[in-house]
Amino acid sequence: MNVEAQRRDPASLLGWMDRMLRTLRECPAFGVGTCTPVDTGEPSVLALHYEAPGGVMLAVHNLSDRRRTVDLGEQPGAEGDPIEVFADRRYDDLGPELKGVELAGSGYRWIRLRDTPGR
Repeated sequence: MNVEAQRRDPASLLGWMDRMLRTLRECPAFGVGTCTPVDTGEPSVLALHYEAPGGVMLAVHNLSDRRRTVDLGEQPGAEGDPIEVFADRRYDDLGPELKGVELAGSGYRWIRLRDTPGR
């Protein structure tokens, strides 16, 4: 498949990479924030909390090939409702308590917990 065909295909690897890089640019906490692991209570789920002056992000990754549901609880620095900014598929909306966060097998969700305008 050539590059032009991949640019037209939203399911292509090139399309995925473009969306992922755009999200990283919009979420500078991933690059400059302080990273803290979050206890998920599930050994196969990795959650990392990133806090920076420009915002707070939470990256949750299921390292298992089976579906998992985790309770992440209240996160430091969070303001307002959490907003999913990048994921491997469509999931149900997140609640403010981050309870019952679903992940498909090998799934991931990047969640904005706070955005500081004018960063």
